[in-house]
Amino acid sequence: MRRFGLRSLAGLVGLAWMAAPTFAQEQPPPSPPSEVVWRWFDECSPRQTIHLELLLDGESIYAATFPACAVSRDAPDSSARQKLTFSFLGRTDIFGEEHATRGTQRIEGILWKAGGDRDALLLGVVFLAGHEVLSSAIHVADPHKASQSSLGKGLSIETSSLQPR
Repeated sequence: MRRFGLRSLAGLVGLAWMAAPTFAQEQPPPSPPSEVVWRWFDECSPRQTIHLELLLDGESIYAATFPACAVSRDAPDSSARQKLTFSFLGRTDIFGEEHATRGTQRIEGILWKAGGDRDALLLGVVFLAGHEVLSSAIHVADPHKASQSSLGKGLSIETSSLQPR
């Protein structure tokens, strides 16, 4: 095993510092201020209600509803740190044979807003058993119609818009 000394670390830090302005210049220009994107749990009007459901072998293991709306990309994002968490008892092999030896365990799920564009809300989802990440994915939630993504063997996420009453 090769060990890095303090000089190597200082050299890497110096190299990163010198390269930082180059990376900043290569970034694309910011989006136009008029660009509208979808967000969840944000303060806005009008709001739309999205229903989210996680299904394991056709049975609901988690459901939630949350507000979503289209806002200017430049508007302050009050929902940036919002997360939904849940857990269920399940077989870890639904996320792949490499997890088969773990058997049935309490699996924790975390959902967050991974991004948004003019036609969709992007939801990140990660599944953990203890400190091990079993799977992570992005679900594209269309705010105007039902959307579904497969997350593992027999595991799916569905989102749909609830019409105002």
